Amino acid sequence: LPPSDTLSSVEFILCHISFSKHFTASTITVRHQIFNSENVHFQNVVFYQFDNFIECGTDSMLVSLNTKEPFEGHVYVKGHYDTPGCRTDGTNNKTAKISIPYSNCDVRRQRTSSPAGVFLSTIVVITFHPMFVTKVDRAYNVKCFYMAADKVVSSDLEVRELPSFQSDHVQSMNSLLLSTLATELITQTVEMPECKYEVLSDGPTGQAIKYATVGQQVYHKWSCSSEAVDVYCMTVHSCSVEDGQGRRVLLLDENGCPQDKYLMANLNYPTDLAAQVDSMVFKFADKPSLFFQCQIRLSLKTDGECKRTSDDCNTLKKMKREIFAGKKGENIDVFSDTMVVLDVDDGYATLEDLKKLQALRNSNMHDTIVTEAENGVCLSSISFGILVSIVGLLLLTSISASVMVCLRRDRTTLKK
Repeated sequence: LPPSDTLSSVEFILCHISFSKHFTASTITVRHQIFNSENVHFQNVVFYQFDNFIECGTDSMLVSLNTKEPFEGHVYVKGHYDTPGCRTDGTNNKTAKISIPYSNCDVRRQRTSSPAGVFLSTIVVITFHPMFVTKVDRAYNVKCFYMAADKVVSSDLEVRELPSFQSDHVQSMNSLLLSTLATELITQTVEMPECKYEVLSDGPTGQAIKYATVGQQVYHKWSCSSEAVDVYCMTVHSCSVEDGQGRRVLLLDENGCPQDKYLMANLNYPTDLAAQVDSMVFKFADKPSLFFQCQIRLSLKTDGECKRTSDDCNTLKKMKREIFAGKKGENIDVFSDTMVVLDVDDGYATLEDLKKLQALRNSNMHDTIVTEAENGVCLSSISFGILVSIVGLLLLTSISASVMVCLRRDRTTLKK
């Protein structure tokens, strides 16, 4: 899709459908591009029908789109245009459909605690031209939510008869007491913490970073919020970095121990429900973006203390049994925002220029000057055209004035 700084854009929720029978829900976030249609030759548009826009199945999701004109483009999962099963081609009908299997196309799975369940999400792109991506195309953030079933825990209490040596009077009295004894059930519900994962700039109080350069220092922060005090303990584990096209590299193992300390070192836990670590930005070869995915294990404190599987990663092999026993708890999936990583020679002079670009992105402003380098100023295409026109007009005026002066001098010379 075209960069967001070339178009005005707005994001809105199309629909939220709940199916209580199957405990599923679907949400579609549409990135709608606003443009001047007078200069666009492809006038096909999508008509939204809330009843059957998305269907969440047991092993796949079905996305159906109705178009104004016969559709001859493509519908595909972002980053998987050439992956079999992740793209459908138009058949000149006014309907575009795609069935996305959960076992393919890098569909994200995110376990949540409040509400308890699993989110499955992906980005679907619809292109109206059969060969090219154009300005009228759309991107849809499609989500299916599967609610977890409530677990009912019960136990039976068996009351045995008193020994036979007791008198019949004692047995009858005990039977009477047991029959008239009221049973009181005492329960306490503690809400599960809500967790998030952020990659920040300038330390723990910095902003979420969307643009970065290779070698830039960033701050990874995991945090959970809970109303219950001194109840839960968090352990970050099973962290990986992905390029959004199927390639994944493990950073933290299932115990929370780093696999490559040059990419991510041991985590620091300042509180029971917070973790942090500094690292340098890296990227996949010839891949512009990446994002991080981790799991947070929430477990109850033991004797008022947090015992994590990552407390001593150096002696992990010696503590194999204790480590395995400490893996009990509720796991929550967390994702970072997608980060666009630029190479060193991408033309951005300093880190300050990158921060300006990120500030423009966050504020949805589209200034004329994108970045200022030491040897020049980069302008937008419209501003560059205006500047060229002004310079051309000044040059033409100067040439005309010079010609007029020369003609006057020639006339004066001829008269003499």
